[in-house]
Amino acid sequence: MIFIAGRNKQPIDLIAAKGRKHLTKAEYEERKSGEISAPSDAVKTPLFLTKKEQKTFEELSQMLIDVGVMTNLDSNALGAYIKALSNYEKAVKQLDKIRLSFDKKKDMTKEEQELVAWHRFNAQHKIVVRCEKEMKLLGAPFGLDPLSRCKLVIPKKDEDKPKNKFLKHG
Repeated sequence: MIFIAGRNKQPIDLIAAKGRKHLTKAEYEERKSGEISAPSDAVKTPLFLTKKEQKTFEELSQMLIDVGVMTNLDSNALGAYIKALSNYEKAVKQLDKIRLSFDKKKDMTKEEQELVAWHRFNAQHKIVVRCEKEMKLLGAPFGLDPLSRCKLVIPKKDEDKPKNKFLKHG
């Protein structure tokens, strides 16, 4: 299998809105007919989510549908993001429970107690970092962080500009 480095393919309407490519009407229609679009009229909650996660899914999916980012095909991907978010919240709560203080009632010395506490803290912190990375990775396609949201912005056509007779689709 041969992989060719290049840019991600953009929808033809986005290219036309940017005014970067001049295509004939036939080329435009051919490219437009080749694009896949899915409806967003029947988004279903994935079965693997808990009741609390399902509520979060309903709220978030409605916002994403209103923005035009989510379709019926994205339910499981958003469900995976919400599951990762839930795991992240649990890991952070576990990290907050770890005490780094000295307890005189234990049989270990102060240094041994600190060493054990730091080992527990470091192990739990690694879990938190992994959960955070997974959450960022799964949320990027939906624009759930500022950087990926910037990539989702579609430029609007300016109606105030005078029409250019040389642009076919402008």
